Amino acid sequence: MTITEFVEVLSEIEKFFGKELTDFESKKWHEELKEISKERFRQLARECYRNNKFMPKLADIIDYNKSVPRLQKRDYREKENCKICGNTGFVSYTKLNKDEGIEYFYVAKCKCTNGTKLGKSIPIIDEVKVVV
Repeated sequence: MTITEFVEVLSEIEKFFGKELTDFESKKWHEELKEISKERFRQLARECYRNNKFMPKLADIIDYNKSVPRLQKRDYREKENCKICGNTGFVSYTKLNKDEGIEYFYVAKCKCTNGTKLGKSIPIIDEVKVVV
């Protein structure tokens, strides 16, 4: 984690608890936590918000890092390489309204795994007869 990312998350913690760390404390926190990612530090901060009544100590953060399970990122785009939607799950298309002479822009779900995980209110490309 960069120093900028660290300061960003630490300042959120300080604002939440209404207490600022000294420069010495901030440096020690950064020395101990610089190897974790910004996302993990945010996750540990959320644990502090939920469980601590007062500004956490560095030891609290380290304990949370040991005990709190890491969030699993699910990126379906890596699992499938769809040539229709480019792994977004969406396919855009246009239709011309001949009466008005206006071309309208629409979006439909792709037939791939990414598209089928989207909401039911969005039509699938087969339903709207989009040819890709």
